[in-house]
Amino acid sequence: VVGPFATPEECTEIALSSDTQQDPVERGDMALELHKLLIKNGVFIKIMKKKKEAKNAENDDEAEEGQVEEADQYYTVFFPVQDHEDCGQQLSKIFLSERECISDANKANSFKRLLLYKCEDEFNKQDIYADWKKEKAAYEESKGSLSASEQAEKEEELEFRRIKIKKQMLGNIKFIGQLYKKNLLKEKIMRFCIGSLLKLETKDPMVKLPVYYDTGDTDMDEEDHEAIC
Repeated sequence: VVGPFATPEECTEIALSSDTQQDPVERGDMALELHKLLIKNGVFIKIMKKKKEAKNAENDDEAEEGQVEEADQYYTVFFPVQDHEDCGQQLSKIFLSERECISDANKANSFKRLLLYKCEDEFNKQDIYADWKKEKAAYEESKGSLSASEQAEKEEELEFRRIKIKKQMLGNIKFIGQLYKKNLLKEKIMRFCIGSLLKLETKDPMVKLPVYYDTGDTDMDEEDHEAIC
């Protein structure tokens, strides 16, 4: 974040200035609340206000008379609007009225929509074993310096984690199936999920209900079969 500034206007000014720049600071444990979001001159600007520490009644009574209240402090984050995806910022389409914008925001942030977003993120993970593989590789490198009992303990721990990761993935698959049974997912999405899981390819992805065929490069183990059944 960049700051602190005394006013939101100063945040906007520094974000739009090409001459004056200020080095960002570490946010750390600083508590910030959203004050304003705006897009101006092709720049996405988020302005946040530092939260003040809550004061209890005893502290108020003991406070000295005439004590000056802590001034507001503002921080900002800004970037070119075309870089919003790289910066992890989701933007909506353009609306013609504030009412239409609020309605779309409520729909996009409903429990159902957030649940589907989470399922999509989990399903689209490229490699669920990425962290596990790194830990496995680190163990293989240091294996020679461990005793037999330590090796056995570590291997048991790694296997336990592998099974846990896979069970979580299979649980997500079953959960997606339950969402489909409750009519929260469309058939087209389910066909895509099944095709992805079985590594099937379609001859014509543009048709409404594509027909998939087996590429022959994947084997199902007992756990996979359990999830599908």
